[in-house]
Amino acid sequence: MGGNLGGPIRRNKLFFFYNVEQFQQKLAGALVTGRVPTEAERQGDFSQTVNPDGTRPTIFLPGSQASGTPVQIADRIIPRSDHAARPGPDERVSAAEQPAA
Repeated sequence: MGGNLGGPIRRNKLFFFYNVEQFQQKLAGALVTGRVPTEAERQGDFSQTVNPDGTRPTIFLPGSQASGTPVQIADRIIPRSDHAARPGPDERVSAAEQPAA
């Protein structure tokens, strides 16, 4: 559901346009669940991660699926990059955006 409205403010010089859209999907009996990653998962260690059915998920190296040849990580631990392991604040992020120590 949605609509739009537009028209001239000043002839052949200035116009306005407004658009709004709303999407709502209702499925009878559908239940959507989510989960918060554990501290180990935040660090890249998915060795203890299991799916709701008890199976282990397949973990791919981030970014490798876009190439068309996804790289599976055998031990379910994503290696840290040199950038992530470097101590100290990232020089590209302002001091206001840095996490509190």
